[in-house]
Amino acid sequence: MPAHRLLTAAGLLAFAAFAAQAQVDLKTIQLPRSYAGDSPEAVVEALSKSIFSKDPFENDATYAQRVKALGPTLVFEQRTLAGPFVFKPPEGSVRFSYDANREVWTYRLGLPPVGNIYGTQGIKVFERSAKAYEYPAIAEIYASRGKFVTQTNVIYLQMDKAKAQAAISGQFKSKPIEAKGLDGWLAIAVFGHVLPPYTSEGTKYANGPDDHVVEHFKSIRFVQDGVWVFDKRTGEVYSKTWEFKRN
Repeated sequence: MPAHRLLTAAGLLAFAAFAAQAQVDLKTIQLPRSYAGDSPEAVVEALSKSIFSKDPFENDATYAQRVKALGPTLVFEQRTLAGPFVFKPPEGSVRFSYDANREVWTYRLGLPPVGNIYGTQGIKVFERSAKAYEYPAIAEIYASRGKFVTQTNVIYLQMDKAKAQAAISGQFKSKPIEAKGLDGWLAIAVFGHVLPPYTSEGTKYANGPDDHVVEHFKSIRFVQDGVWVFDKRTGEVYSKTWEFKRN
């Protein structure tokens, strides 16, 4: 096993920190097995508390000063507003491919628009079908028109720096014999920090006659600092680099 893959004492300490859900060590070489990152639902709920939200009667300067003073305040799992926060995109949203000639793995994660917020893009980190009782009025409106509607709850990482970008992608070297064993077992986790105003929410309605999906979304304003590529089975980290790629 290469020297940089050995689980050193520092790696064991990092593993223990993750297991305890304490501060995140961005230099770790070992994540817990079946690592899932932070819960998007829990983080967006924590950041949506009134203490972090901008009052409609509060000007920008006052809000900025108040948020700055909240710096040491614990937000989530022993972390402050400085983070870092770590999210694992849903299975299937990341595409991996291997080039045996170059001995290189490539990953690509698309950046869709964030709900109906014009000019924004980000990472979809959570999606589930909404229950019928959650938004009964919308279901009734479509039913009255003889149409069926599918409603979803979605959480995005809203990334202002990703404007006009199509995807996040990266590469790492891997010998064919190692790459074959990793096929189907690679995953990524994105880590970064949050910016005020920390959250937003809205509803994106169906755009056309054949579009019967209504999306209820929440977003976390997020600055990405890096990406881990890791083995889902063991938690072993293979890469910690990232970059934006255009279409």
